[in-house]
Amino acid sequence: MDKETLQKFFDDLKDYEYWLSTVEGKRVSFSGIITAVYPSLVMTVDNNRSSVRMNGFLIKFAKGYIGYDLFDDTIYLHIGRRFLAKWQPAPSDELEFKARLTNSRGKVVLIRPTEVEIEKNEGKPIIDYSKALIGKTTGTIVRDDISLCHQCPFGALLDVIVLRPKRNIYRRFYCLRGVEYSKDCPVRLEQELIKNSNQSVEI
Repeated sequence: MDKETLQKFFDDLKDYEYWLSTVEGKRVSFSGIITAVYPSLVMTVDNNRSSVRMNGFLIKFAKGYIGYDLFDDTIYLHIGRRFLAKWQPAPSDELEFKARLTNSRGKVVLIRPTEVEIEKNEGKPIIDYSKALIGKTTGTIVRDDISLCHQCPFGALLDVIVLRPKRNIYRRFYCLRGVEYSKDCPVRLEQELIKNSNQSVEI
C-alpha cells in the first residue's frame, strides 16, 4: 500500500470515528432493506465446557440511511421475540424506524426500535423463535471459508466469551444447520442447482 492510499485510509478512519462519536448513544432515524434475519448467539467457554445462549435476534442491512446520511456498510438492528412475531421481517423487506445507535466492538448495532414501518416485498420469513432454538442447539461453528456463507439465511454471528483458562472475547460464524465446512454445505449446493436450473423450490 503506497503512502497516498495509506493516508487516505487513515483520513477516512478519522472521519468515521468522528461521525460515530456524534451519533453513538443517540436515537436516530433509520431506513434500509433487510438482507438477513438470524438469532443473536453468545457462547460462553469455561475451560473445557461451553454453552450457547440466544440473546434475541439480529436484522442485518448491507447499508442504510441514518437520517439523511447514507451509511454504506453493514449495520444491524437488535430485536426481541415479540418484534419478530409481530413484524415477521424477511430479506428484501424495507424497514424504517427510530432506534438508539450503539457500537459493539466495531459492529454498529441499533437497539430499542420505535415508530416502526415495514414494506413487505414478498420475502418469506425463514426464522422464528422455535427454529432459532433448534438452530442454537444443533448448530456449529464454521471451520473453513465463511465467504461462501455470507448470503446464506442459515448463518449467524456468534459472540464467544472465554472465561477460563485465559479471558478473551471474539466472534465466529455459526451455521444453524450444523454444517461445519462450507465447501460441503448441502444448502448452498442445492441453491446453486436451483439457480442453474432456473427452478423455484423452497428449501
